[in-house]
Amino acid sequence: MGALKRFGKPIAWGLNLGLIASYAGLVGIALAGRMTWMADFTSQYTGAFLIREGMGGRLYDLALQQTVQQRLLGGRHLGDGLLPYNHPPHTALLMTPLAFLPLEWAYGVWMGINLIVWGLFLRDVWTWARSWAPGERALMVIALTALPFWFRALLLGAFSIWETFVLWRFYWALRRGRETAAGLYLALGSVHPAVTLFPLLAIVGSRRGRAVGGWSLGVGAAFLASALLMGPAVWIDFLRMMQFTATIQDHPGIDPRSMYNLKGVLTVALGTEAWGWIQGITWGALWIGALGVLTGWAATGLPRGPRMDLQLGLTVTAGLFLSPHLNPQDALLIALPALWLANARRSIGQPDRAFEAVAAGSPAALFISDLPGMPLLGMRLPVVGMLVLAGWIGWALRRRPGESDPAVEA
Repeated sequence: MGALKRFGKPIAWGLNLGLIASYAGLVGIALAGRMTWMADFTSQYTGAFLIREGMGGRLYDLALQQTVQQRLLGGRHLGDGLLPYNHPPHTALLMTPLAFLPLEWAYGVWMGINLIVWGLFLRDVWTWARSWAPGERALMVIALTALPFWFRALLLGAFSIWETFVLWRFYWALRRGRETAAGLYLALGSVHPAVTLFPLLAIVGSRRGRAVGGWSLGVGAAFLASALLMGPAVWIDFLRMMQFTATIQDHPGIDPRSMYNLKGVLTVALGTEAWGWIQGITWGALWIGALGVLTGWAATGLPRGPRMDLQLGLTVTAGLFLSPHLNPQDALLIALPALWLANARRSIGQPDRAFEAVAAGSPAALFISDLPGMPLLGMRLPVVGMLVLAGWIGWALRRRPGESDPAVEA
């Protein structure tokens, strides 16, 4: 046992730094081999390019998307001919400046933006955890960057890094009583609305008027700008696109079997022949979960200190698991509830060494579990980890942590 304690941290450091080095090498190979056109970013670039060319009113015309995307790729194509753009209208609008660059250059700029955003997130976490020992903080930052979800998000050009940052800022603003700023940060997360639904229900249920007002202001501005530039009908088209993507059983970029959520678990376990049951169960669970979040936060209001960390962590974890669409890279957001659980335990004087050991070793375990042919009881390890984390947080909440919080609210 003593040897494990003595050598555990050096092993964790070595594994995590090795993973980060391998990620850097794989990114370099992708860039050198000019393989970046196959990334999810091509879908986002397609939507932005349509707006640049004055075709924003037909943003969700799949036939037009396919024609434009294949032209952008020089006749090449993704999947069965199209990786569709299915984000909200204002997401493409925000990405439009990148569409004035060639696809490869735009991808490089977007990767640079993601690295900057990740750096800001790590700086925030470092400041937030300054009551931790320096070595523990450093290992935490390294472990976060060693997560395979982070690598996926960076290489694919997905919005997962951005969502992690804005959801973190939402939490941090709430902790410091800056509710309007919290709502505005949550509105910035509306570029990928599925992952912000349950946090939004939390501030609605707890009657945080200024936070809801900040969110309404941000989303209202995005809605108005999109409607003025592309026509109000684009939002109706977006809702139709959401309905379409929710019913897809197997499509490039929209494959339920690869998702780390309830829908993914059921699809792997039951097969697509039970698709009607899968749809009914997942949507029913989402509605029940949403109602539970609303009523739960209405009963408690907005707690402070450790209880807020735990309650928001459980809310975010439930939202990710019940989300109708959660690609593997989006599992990066589960790092936030894990951080909040660790902080809550420390805040009440009960640092959980077992949890910290699991957290430090999780990037390597998750990387291995994500290799082909490594299922676990029909569920991949990230899903199991998500459920275990929810149970861990729920158990901590049952112990009724107080609202005093010695953590620095910088």
